[in-house]
Amino acid sequence: MVSMASSNTILQTIAEEDKRGRLMSLYTMAFAGVAPFGSLLAGTLSTRIGAPATLTIGGCVCLVGAGLFALQLPQLRALVRPIYSQKGILPPWPLVCRPQARSRRPRGKGDRLAVPKLIAEAQAAHGGSS
Repeated sequence: MVSMASSNTILQTIAEEDKRGRLMSLYTMAFAGVAPFGSLLAGTLSTRIGAPATLTIGGCVCLVGAGLFALQLPQLRALVRPIYSQKGILPPWPLVCRPQARSRRPRGKGDRLAVPKLIAEAQAAHGGSS
Protein backbone atom coordinates (compact mmCIF):
# COMPACT_ATOMS: atom_id res chain seq x y z
CA MET A 1 0.00 0.00 0.00
CA VAL A 2 2.80 2.41 0.86
CA SER A 3 4.60 1.78 -2.42
CA MET A 4 1.38 2.29 -4.39
CA ALA A 5 0.65 5.56 -2.60
CA SER A 6 4.19 6.87 -2.97
CA SER A 7 4.46 5.96 -6.65
CA ASN A 8 1.04 7.54 -7.24
CA THR A 9 2.20 10.73 -5.52
CA ILE A 10 5.46 10.87 -7.46
CA LEU A 11 3.73 10.29 -10.79
CA GLN A 12 1.11 12.96 -10.16
CA THR A 13 3.64 15.56 -9.04
CA ILE A 14 6.05 15.10 -11.94
CA ALA A 15 3.38 14.87 -14.64
CA GLU A 16 2.32 17.95 -16.54
CA GLU A 17 -1.23 19.01 -15.70
CA ASP A 18 -2.61 18.41 -19.19
CA LYS A 19 -1.27 14.83 -19.22
CA ARG A 20 -2.13 13.82 -15.66
CA GLY A 21 -5.40 12.08 -16.61
CA ARG A 22 -3.70 9.96 -19.27
CA LEU A 23 -0.94 9.04 -16.87
CA MET A 24 -3.37 8.03 -14.14
CA SER A 25 -5.36 5.85 -16.54
CA LEU A 26 -2.16 3.98 -17.47
CA TYR A 27 -1.20 3.75 -13.79
CA THR A 28 -4.60 2.31 -12.86
CA MET A 29 -4.46 -0.15 -15.73
CA ALA A 30 -0.96 -1.26 -14.70
CA PHE A 31 -1.95 -1.93 -11.09
CA ALA A 32 -5.57 -3.01 -11.29
CA GLY A 33 -5.66 -4.47 -14.79
CA VAL A 34 -2.56 -6.64 -14.64
CA ALA A 35 -3.15 -8.09 -11.14
CA PRO A 36 -5.62 -10.77 -12.36
CA PHE A 37 -2.96 -12.13 -14.71
CA GLY A 38 -0.57 -12.46 -11.77
CA SER A 39 -3.26 -14.28 -9.82
CA LEU A 40 -3.83 -16.61 -12.75
CA LEU A 41 -0.11 -17.34 -12.99
CA ALA A 42 0.20 -17.93 -9.23
CA GLY A 43 -2.84 -20.24 -9.23
CA THR A 44 -1.53 -22.27 -12.16
CA LEU A 45 1.92 -22.50 -10.62
CA SER A 46 0.56 -23.55 -7.22
CA THR A 47 -1.43 -26.43 -8.75
CA ARG A 48 1.72 -27.73 -10.41
CA ILE A 49 4.39 -27.22 -7.74
CA GLY A 50 2.39 -26.47 -4.58
CA ALA A 51 1.50 -23.35 -2.65
CA PRO A 52 4.65 -23.15 -0.44
CA ALA A 53 6.97 -23.32 -3.45
CA THR A 54 4.85 -20.77 -5.32
CA LEU A 55 5.02 -18.36 -2.39
CA THR A 56 8.78 -18.90 -2.12
CA ILE A 57 9.24 -18.14 -5.82
CA GLY A 58 6.98 -15.07 -5.50
CA GLY A 59 9.01 -13.82 -2.53
CA CYS A 60 12.28 -14.33 -4.41
CA VAL A 61 10.91 -12.45 -7.42
CA CYS A 62 9.89 -9.60 -5.11
CA LEU A 63 13.38 -9.48 -3.56
CA VAL A 64 15.01 -9.42 -7.00
CA GLY A 65 12.63 -6.64 -8.06
CA ALA A 66 13.45 -4.63 -4.92
CA GLY A 67 17.17 -5.07 -5.58
CA LEU A 68 16.83 -3.90 -9.17
CA PHE A 69 14.79 -0.92 -8.02
CA ALA A 70 17.45 -0.05 -5.43
CA LEU A 71 20.09 -0.11 -8.18
CA GLN A 72 18.00 2.25 -10.33
CA LEU A 73 17.11 4.63 -7.48
CA PRO A 74 20.05 7.06 -7.99
CA GLN A 75 19.08 7.56 -11.64
CA LEU A 76 15.44 8.04 -10.65
CA ARG A 77 16.41 10.65 -8.07
CA ALA A 78 18.57 12.45 -10.63
CA LEU A 79 15.60 12.62 -13.00
CA VAL A 80 12.99 13.67 -10.43
CA ARG A 81 15.02 16.16 -8.34
CA PRO A 82 15.15 18.92 -11.00
CA ILE A 83 11.39 18.65 -11.55
CA TYR A 84 10.74 18.85 -7.80
CA SER A 85 13.11 21.85 -7.51
CA GLN A 86 11.36 23.59 -10.40
CA LYS A 87 7.94 23.06 -8.78
CA GLY A 88 9.20 24.28 -5.39
CA ILE A 89 8.77 20.93 -3.63
CA LEU A 90 12.51 20.66 -2.90
CA PRO A 91 15.04 23.47 -2.48
CA PRO A 92 17.40 24.04 -5.41
CA TRP A 93 20.12 21.42 -5.78
CA PRO A 94 23.12 23.51 -4.58
CA LEU A 95 21.31 24.33 -1.32
CA VAL A 96 20.71 20.66 -0.65
CA CYS A 97 24.33 19.64 -1.29
CA ARG A 98 26.11 22.57 0.33
CA PRO A 99 28.37 21.24 3.10
CA GLN A 100 27.90 22.68 6.57
CA ALA A 101 30.46 25.23 7.69
CA ARG A 102 32.84 23.81 10.27
CA SER A 103 34.48 25.64 13.10
CA ARG A 104 38.27 25.91 12.84
CA ARG A 105 38.90 25.56 16.56
CA PRO A 106 39.40 22.08 17.98
CA ARG A 107 36.69 20.91 20.32
CA GLY A 108 37.08 18.78 23.38
CA LYS A 109 34.70 16.20 24.79
CA GLY A 110 32.95 18.75 27.03
CA ASP A 111 32.03 21.00 24.08
CA ARG A 112 29.25 18.66 22.94
CA LEU A 113 27.19 19.70 25.93
CA ALA A 114 27.91 23.42 25.56
CA VAL A 115 25.10 24.08 23.08
CA PRO A 116 24.06 27.48 24.54
CA LYS A 117 27.68 28.64 24.33
CA LEU A 118 27.91 27.55 20.67
CA ILE A 119 24.63 29.32 19.86
CA ALA A 120 25.90 32.52 21.46
CA GLU A 121 29.16 32.28 19.48
CA ALA A 122 27.26 31.78 16.23
CA GLN A 123 24.98 34.73 16.94
CA ALA A 124 27.96 36.93 17.77
CA ALA A 125 29.72 35.87 14.56
CA HIS A 126 26.64 36.74 12.48
CA GLY A 127 25.99 40.14 13.99
CA GLY A 128 23.93 39.70 17.11
CA SER A 129 20.92 37.75 18.22
CA SER A 130 17.77 37.13 16.26
